[in-house]
Amino acid sequence: MRTATAAVPETTFPSHRMLALRGVLMLVFGLAEGALLLFAFHIPHITASLLVLVLAGFVLADGLATLFESVAALNRRGRWIWPAANALAGIAAAVIILFATRRPLTVFAWWAIVTGVLEMWAALSTSDATRSRIAVAALSMALGLFMLAGPFQDGARLLLATAVYGVIAGGLRVRAARRGIRMDRNVLTWVFVLVLLGVAAGCQRAPSAKAAPASPDVVVAEVEQRTVPIIRDFTARTEAVPTVEIRARVAGVLEQVLFKEGTEAKQGQLLFIIQKGEYNAALESARAQLAKAHADLTRARDTSVVDRARAVVDQRQADLGKATQDVARYRPLAEAKAIPQQDLDTSVAQEKVAAAGVEAAQAGLRDAQLAQRTQVQLGEAAVESAKASIVQADLNLSYTTIHAPITGIIGKLAVDVGNLVGKADPTLLTTISAVDPIYVDFNVAEVDYLRLASRVRLDPQGRTETAPATLELFLADDTVFGHKGRMVFVDRAVDAKTGTIGVRAGFPNPQRVLRPGQFGRVRGVVEERRDAILVPQLAVQEQQGVRTVLVVEEGDTVALRSVTLGERVGDFYIATAGVKPGERVIIEGMQRVRPGIQVKPMPKVAAKAGP
Repeated sequence: MRTATAAVPETTFPSHRMLALRGVLMLVFGLAEGALLLFAFHIPHITASLLVLVLAGFVLADGLATLFESVAALNRRGRWIWPAANALAGIAAAVIILFATRRPLTVFAWWAIVTGVLEMWAALSTSDATRSRIAVAALSMALGLFMLAGPFQDGARLLLATAVYGVIAGGLRVRAARRGIRMDRNVLTWVFVLVLLGVAAGCQRAPSAKAAPASPDVVVAEVEQRTVPIIRDFTARTEAVPTVEIRARVAGVLEQVLFKEGTEAKQGQLLFIIQKGEYNAALESARAQLAKAHADLTRARDTSVVDRARAVVDQRQADLGKATQDVARYRPLAEAKAIPQQDLDTSVAQEKVAAAGVEAAQAGLRDAQLAQRTQVQLGEAAVESAKASIVQADLNLSYTTIHAPITGIIGKLAVDVGNLVGKADPTLLTTISAVDPIYVDFNVAEVDYLRLASRVRLDPQGRTETAPATLELFLADDTVFGHKGRMVFVDRAVDAKTGTIGVRAGFPNPQRVLRPGQFGRVRGVVEERRDAILVPQLAVQEQQGVRTVLVVEEGDTVALRSVTLGERVGDFYIATAGVKPGERVIIEGMQRVRPGIQVKPMPKVAAKAGP
């Protein structure tokens, strides 16, 4: 019959609350590691960083718990030196695992051994040892010896071992805190026997654990070399050329609208009618002015006035001739004293008067001729002005009926019937745009333009020659437009602010699907890269800005290579350095391998390089 054990004096052991806290912490970490394994069971490789964090957290939690235990023991004047040493070992091991070693498993194993020895020593150095504390110490030493012997070859197994240890050790510590049963010498003997058996089992398993693991299966693809197109996407916007604004060019009331908004109008189709009455009256008035101008011109061309002036000149010249004859007849008679001198003087005066009359008549004739010419010119000008008035009136009348200048889609009506239009400024009535073909404007970077320049041919006038339709247009919903287009225009200069040059392409639009102002992407080939070395995108890894690939060399050995990559072509990169054509790179299973190990490569058919 077992006798009850006396209660543990508080001067011998630390506070049972601290012991319980230590046990709870180990239980929590053990369960957390078990959950980590459960959720990460499908991951074939536990990363080294995760393993280091788990080990350091486990050790640091135990060290802090034993530190609290030693403080509690010191306050109660109990044995505090053993838990203090245990706490120092735990905190030091956690710091070394995190910052000062590349072998965290070895440090963790030695910590497990040291903490087990210290706790066993603390338990056996008093007469109040409990089964639970002895079992925890033995379990800790067994775990450390197992790890040094080498049964744990990967992170998953180690996490499993520490999880089991945390759950069992935590449970035993909580049990020891709740109870206080004195350790039996026979139980102590059996614990040491179990530790020795565990060490022996670990040593026996060590050779098999250290055996080379099986070569992992990986999927590889060959590095290809072939000519590939360099494809670029450019943000584009559709433009309708030509686009015409229909405006009212004369003032008047809008009487009729003869089309439906959004429909296609043919060139010459009647669209609007503006009130015509005022312009019909203006046309008739202009015609009347023309008739009056013709009558005035006829009157101006009449020569009767000039003829009368010419007759007066003839009459004055006849009078001058008679006077000249009288002077010639009277002069010898006067000299002979046959007639009085007065008669001669009178005839001379009459000659001079006749001469003056001739000059006056000639001046009158010239004045009549000038007046006639002036009247004729004024009449002719009036006729031309009247004709121009008729043309203007007829033109204004024609502006009252507005026809479609081009064939295209007509837009929304801007003015309703009955409104006065064109009073001050030409009123916008609607807009019409030609949409077949539709044009797409986009900007090309200078680097891409230099590649593209060799593919653009210009005629002697500098216009783009007819080129094959190779451009694709992606619409806003990422669907490809059903017709391919070609370049029709390249701008004269590169924009110094953006470093781009404007390009225009034309696309057939028979279904009128595309409308002006839509955004999309134009995709085209800017260059054909000959003999390009292609590396699958899946094979490329990037670490700290350096791109690497895992190459399967002779003997199926893995090697890590740094590569220099250029353009991306579909699912491939163009490699300029680091790999050669025909080499095999790993595209699946990279998490299971590391440089220097052997693998089992399985080929995979490479995808075609393309968009």
